[in-house]
Amino acid sequence: LSVATVDILKAYYYNTITNEYTIALEHVEQFREKLKGEPIFQEDGLYYLEKGKALYGLKRYDEALKTLQRGIMPDYMNHPLDQAWLTTAGAYRALCYVKLNDKKRALEEVTEAAQKIQSYPDSIFSSFVKETLQIIQKL
Repeated sequence: LSVATVDILKAYYYNTITNEYTIALEHVEQFREKLKGEPIFQEDGLYYLEKGKALYGLKRYDEALKTLQRGIMPDYMNHPLDQAWLTTAGAYRALCYVKLNDKKRALEEVTEAAQKIQSYPDSIFSSFVKETLQIIQKL
């Protein structure tokens, strides 16, 4: 499992830091390949989050939205920062809805994510969700 974790972290890096979405997708798929025989992979929300972020970055909004909808919190994810990271999926779904001209759904998604993120420590993840909420509220 730990070897595969490197790939999801690389996907995060390329999605979030360098905005190299095609490279991020490659790492997401390497992550999936390394874990394909693991039962817990079937519910790994980080895979769907990072894949959805890459698709969003590549302007494939419909596909990104469908992928991000599968980014749910697995039972085994206990660390608050990991949970906050996965909670950003709601903000990315909201951004997809904005691009698809559904501002009502966008506001619902980001509001729900902002409510959930309140229970986690301040981090880059909580800042992102709160900033996304402010941006969408102004639309």
